Formats: sequence, structure tokens, C-alpha cells
Amino acid sequence: MNREVLAKSLIINCDLNVGEIISSEMIEIKSPGQGIQPHRINELIGRASVRKLKKGDFFFESDINGKFFKKNRYSFNRPFGIPVRYHDFKQLTKDVDLDFVEFHFSYRDLELDPNKYLGTNNEIGFAVHAPELFSGDHILDLCSNDQKYRDQSISEIKKVVQITKKLRKYFPKTDRPRIVINAGGWNTDGFFSNEIKIQKYNLIRDALNQINDPNIEFAIQTMPPFPWHFGGQSYHNLFVDPNEIKKFCSETGYKVCLDVSHSMMACNYYGWDLDQFIQIVSPYIVHMHIVDAKGSDGEGIQLGKGDVDFNALGKLLDEVAPNVPFIPEIWQGHKNSGQGFWDALGFLEKKFPG
Repeated sequence: MNREVLAKSLIINCDLNVGEIISSEMIEIKSPGQGIQPHRINELIGRASVRKLKKGDFFFESDINGKFFKKNRYSFNRPFGIPVRYHDFKQLTKDVDLDFVEFHFSYRDLELDPNKYLGTNNEIGFAVHAPELFSGDHILDLCSNDQKYRDQSISEIKKVVQITKKLRKYFPKTDRPRIVINAGGWNTDGFFSNEIKIQKYNLIRDALNQINDPNIEFAIQTMPPFPWHFGGQSYHNLFVDPNEIKKFCSETGYKVCLDVSHSMMACNYYGWDLDQFIQIVSPYIVHMHIVDAKGSDGEGIQLGKGDVDFNALGKLLDEVAPNVPFIPEIWQGHKNSGQGFWDALGFLEKKFPG
């Protein structure tokens, strides 16, 4: 969100029809960063427009590389979906046969009336990604040493649980919805000692036991070493190391969402092997975010642009995590009618057996 709000984009300052040439005089640079970044302006100049543009429209990747393709049906041997918000649910799910959607809530979304956005008896399933940021700049942390802060985090997730349960009436195929959660364990000063990490894992276990509901399933997201929060970059300590994840899950019964981007960054930083990482945590994976990564903090980039070997990943997941559902979690993938998601699914169709 920081990147989007603070960054700038290329926009058009006039109306333009399909086939007309884009000139430098037609392009302006303005906030927010929802479209192509300014350094790519020369890739746009001189191109014929592939779509009808109105004054103030953002330029997107397809304006450089040509039209993107959204298929009616993608072929995978496991359930797949895309991330959505209430406001774009109908647009993004139109004319495509998805198995489920994953609602990525902001804390403001929790106050909205889903009746205004969702039709009844949808023929697909759903999952929920809990907010990480709540009102008052409260960053979720179920293992905070500040009891008041921790209690607020627990209270916020309880609200997410109640809203998730209410959404079942719109998606009758999903009897026990899954909630993806970033449980906490970040720090601004440096990495925790092993002793402190043990204490923190115990606090998360106790917090989840207070929140747990038989009608939902938590999937704790695997985390990167250097996450970005409002206010800057932090150090993350929990659910980064595969052996710690294995220990926590085997002792508590809780499961994880494998975020490939997060775990690739952890492997890059610590010198681990991603295949070995996944093999260690595979018995506990119930949900996946498939996305690429670069280095130790290059998160959410389009598939094939980073360090993940998707040919090897597809083969490994078939062996150790068959039938586990996934979404492509591409940063700004919803822009331009979901271009990032459709590009990612098209890419994965070639890498993951159908």
C-alpha cells in the first residue's frame, strides 16, 4: 500500500482510440502508483494504442506488450482461485471458471455490507486473508509482550472469524472456510534470540487457542525475513524457518499457508534450499500463495521474473502437496481487469501439470 500511495504512474491526458499512436505529449506523471512506472515512458512512446483510453486513465503492462488473455477455464490438477476484494469480486470472476476466491480484507472492508457486493448461492468456494493492519495503525501481533496490544490483536481476529462465518451463506460450497493469517513476530530492532522465539511461539499458540473456532481453519502464512509494514521495513522472526514451522505445527495441530515468495526470500537470505524447505513443511500445508521473489526483500513480482524455479516447484508440489489449493498473489494483479492474475495463471498452466 505504501508503494502504491507514494509512487507515481504514467497516465494519458487526452482521449485516444484503438490504433492511434501514443506520443510523449499525451503522457503525464501523477500519483498514485497504480499503473506503469515513469521510468518506462520510452517503452510507451510511439506505440499504437491496443484499447480505447480516456483522459486520466493509467497505462498498464498490456499497453506495452499488447492485449492480455483471460481464459474461461484454466487447467490445473488442484483447486485454484484469485485474490479479490468485495468491490471487484463480480468483475474479476465474470466469464472465468474458478474453484474459489480469496477475499483480501482491509480493516475497512470488515465494516462493509457484503449484500451490496456478493450474489447469493455462488457456485465457487471462498477463503479469507485477514488484514495485517487494523484501525489506529494497529499491526496484528498475536505474540506481543504488551498484553493490551496482544488482546487487541486477538479481538480483531475474532471479528474476522465472525465475518468469515457469515460469508458462508453466499458460498454454500464452502462449509469450513480457511483464514490466512500473518500471526505476528515482527520486530524493528533486529532478530530475536532462540529463547525469545520459543516464548513468542507459545504466545501465538495460546492466542490462536483463544480464537479458534470449529467452523473455520487457520492457515498461518510462512513469512519473509524483512517484511514491509506501515512505517518501514521490519525483521520477522516466526514462521520463517522450516524446522520451527514443523515443530510448531506438529505440536499444536495448526496448519500453514505456503507463501512461495516469502519462503524464497527466506531461503535466499539464509542460504537454504527452497525444495528442502517445502519438503520439511509439506505435511502442514493447506493453502498456497504462488508468486515469485527476488533476493531477500523483492516480494510479489510477476511469475518468471525472479528466483523461483517454477518447473521444479510444480513437480515438487505434485509430490508433497497434491490437491492443495492456490492463488497467484501478484502485487497489483487486480489492475486492468485482473491482468496480473490472468498472466500468472497462463504462465503456471505451462509449468504445473493439468
